[in-house]
Amino acid sequence: MGRFAIIANARTGSSALAAFFRDLGLHVHPEPFRPSKWGESNPPDYIVELSNIYSRGAHAIKHLTNHCSIEDNIEIVTWLMRNGINVVHLHRKNKAMNAISFMLAMQHEQWELDRKDVVQATAYDEMPVGHIPVDWIREHIAKQDEMNDVLVKLLPPSHLECPILHYEDFFGGVPFGILEQRVLNLLIILDIYIPPDSSIEYLVREMIREHFSPDGKQNPPSIYYRIPNWLEIQQEFGIDL
Repeated sequence: MGRFAIIANARTGSSALAAFFRDLGLHVHPEPFRPSKWGESNPPDYIVELSNIYSRGAHAIKHLTNHCSIEDNIEIVTWLMRNGINVVHLHRKNKAMNAISFMLAMQHEQWELDRKDVVQATAYDEMPVGHIPVDWIREHIAKQDEMNDVLVKLLPPSHLECPILHYEDFFGGVPFGILEQRVLNLLIILDIYIPPDSSIEYLVREMIREHFSPDGKQNPPSIYYRIPNWLEIQQEFGIDL
């Protein structure tokens, strides 16, 4: 079984993807470079920390690019690739909605939410929602585009072993047959073998239904309609819920 790393933008379903791999029995180290773990003034030695994580038996890490500078992310991704670790990039096609989700998480100070937990989801949806400046959304998109462009350029000519995934392709409510094939293809790329026509394959299919359900990830339209300047945002970015 190969080692890999999920290199994700925030608010792209990376926690759900990591949870799926954990349910498969893999050790996925969560967000090793989150600033709250180290303190803003005391960043870790990224290479030493990565070496320690994988040498202790981790199959993968889940890393959010907003936790580090562009230069530090280049160092991280370059080390991963040089050491034969498959890099899976996770982005979101709808960049404006990605930015809005990021701001809502900041306003609510809650970055992980299981919508199957009705009590937790209801409490989240009833929290006050503040103004989200259009200029801030543009700036967030520009910064994330710059980060993604730099990191994607590090990929080898063939992206087969370093795929670029998108939130919408896994959590956007696509037909289950298509979703299932996408997930199974990803497992093949990552050298995770699932015996065909077996009880294990049946369990994996059930895990796919559980972890990639849009009901478990997507915010309801009502939360966006409560943003005070939602009409302005819709008109500026052409958002259609």
